[in-house]
Amino acid sequence: MGRWAERLERQRGRLLLWAPVCLAFGIGIYFRLLREPDVVVWGVIAGGAVALLLLDRAMPSPWGLLPRAVALVLAGMLLAGIRAQTVAAPVLDFRFYGPVEGRIVAIDRSASDAVRLTLDRVILGDMPFADTPERVRLSLHGRQGFIVPEPGMVVIATAHLSPPAGPVEPGGYDFRRAAWFDRLGAVGYTRRPVLMLYPPEEGTGLWIARLRAHLSKAIRAGMPDGTGAFAAAILTGDRAAIPKVDTEALRRSNLAHLLAISGLHMGLLTGGVFVLARRLMVGLSLVTGWPMGGALAIRRAAAVAALIAGGAYLLLSGGNVATERAFVMVAILFGAVLVGARAITLRAVAVAALVVLVRRPEEMLGPGFQMSFAATVALVAGFERGRALFARTARCPVLLRWISGVVASSLIAGLATAPVALAHFNMSAQYGLLANVLAVPLMGTVVMPGAIFAAMAVAALWWAGTERPPVLVADTGGLIGWLGPEGRVLSKPQGDGFSADVWLENDGAPVAQEVAAAKAGFVREGRRVTLDLPNGARVVLVTGKRALAELGGGCAGADVLIANTEDPRAMRPCDRYDAVRLRQTGALAISPLQGGLDVVTARARAGRRLWHPAREPDQ
Repeated sequence: MGRWAERLERQRGRLLLWAPVCLAFGIGIYFRLLREPDVVVWGVIAGGAVALLLLDRAMPSPWGLLPRAVALVLAGMLLAGIRAQTVAAPVLDFRFYGPVEGRIVAIDRSASDAVRLTLDRVILGDMPFADTPERVRLSLHGRQGFIVPEPGMVVIATAHLSPPAGPVEPGGYDFRRAAWFDRLGAVGYTRRPVLMLYPPEEGTGLWIARLRAHLSKAIRAGMPDGTGAFAAAILTGDRAAIPKVDTEALRRSNLAHLLAISGLHMGLLTGGVFVLARRLMVGLSLVTGWPMGGALAIRRAAAVAALIAGGAYLLLSGGNVATERAFVMVAILFGAVLVGARAITLRAVAVAALVVLVRRPEEMLGPGFQMSFAATVALVAGFERGRALFARTARCPVLLRWISGVVASSLIAGLATAPVALAHFNMSAQYGLLANVLAVPLMGTVVMPGAIFAAMAVAALWWAGTERPPVLVADTGGLIGWLGPEGRVLSKPQGDGFSADVWLENDGAPVAQEVAAAKAGFVREGRRVTLDLPNGARVVLVTGKRALAELGGGCAGADVLIANTEDPRAMRPCDRYDAVRLRQTGALAISPLQGGLDVVTARARAGRRLWHPAREPDQ
């Protein structure tokens, strides 16, 4: 045990670096649970954390570090649980069609590239206030243009609303969980004109959002469409005007990070303000003869100016997780300037991670948090490891140093974020390095540690070996997908487009839905689609009440029958998932087994959590 004690002892000076890791591990455990812990369980977890901290003092060094680490894991679970409870808000539990009134708090674009409004202060017809969602989100289709939406405006519309959807496949991205933490209780669309009920009022608490909107509008008005939309995105965080095709092109070329206001933008802004303020004060001192307290005082005053500029940029950009992380980092950096300490360290990254995890633990599950901190940790670690090589390049020409710095930093950040991009977006940019060399401005010279290469290779191999479900069924009962020899085959070329796009993207083959539907694999007879699996089992999908009634009391030879309408028959000689049951189970993943089928529901994989109503059965 002496070797383990020595290893633990070497970590004593790195406890801060391990704190966000342990905290994130506990947060991850909470979100992996299939049932929401009750009060007794939470009491045991809290008591266990306290007991472990007390045990830390009683255990001999360095073994006391272990109970401290476990206590942090339990604290992460507590943080996530408290956060989930404090954001609780009503969630619509039925499909609503009728009048919707609310105040605009956010404007963006949907996956179909339609303008989308997020509303608070919601009124839904005569629905009781206690049951009305705190926020709803509407996509605007049909004839619009009667108003120019802006934050603070109270609007009315006749809209279709439904509860936030669960995963489109078991174990997939859980939009319902994300909506819970955004207090988003209903989503939907309107094809009727959206009208203004009241104009934005002063003192509504949305002055920053309105300032962002007005600034974005002014930027877009003064520049060509594409250029203005991109400029508005990097200056105010408003991406609503960027067409979907441009966003997709940026993502495929590994340049989507240019739209996210993060370390690059925050660093350029605060660094530029610091240098400018410092030179202005030095120049003023030389011209006027005022000493201004000397060089140290000037540096500190410039650091304060940079912090103020960074804080203003944080507010103006909307304050997403990447921007928040970047501001914490520059705050630590310029705080170190104020006290005369070293700034760019992994400790600064750890502090930034702790701030984000404590404030919004649910962000740990998102690609923004993971990619942001993966890139930052890799860059800082590479800089610290390659300090000697960096010193050798000091004699090289400035242009060569600039090019090598951009190449090295792009390579490190790209390799660090590639597994996260593969896991969340199922794609990697083949020309990402070249694109970043051409597009990313000057960045510091860094060297990629060998350990990062090994870790990224393992992660990429793990992703490549992940098996996809052979058969997927949408929660509407209107779409089925079979992973055949030529890739995923879909049962229809249109409809249930969101599920289709996510399935194909997760398969790593994001072709158009109509292309996937043209492949062989299904037998189509009117409104009946039959899939015969290699083990002899059969899955049949029927759409519409008439097609279901034509089956009589049978299943057309199916082992599993899927229907997008309610089945009035109480019994059938097969496993049946009609519209009513699918609303309870969510999407399905079906795998052929020896002599049968294994059906996994999205509801069973998601578990009984706050964001998944407990009244729904597991199956």
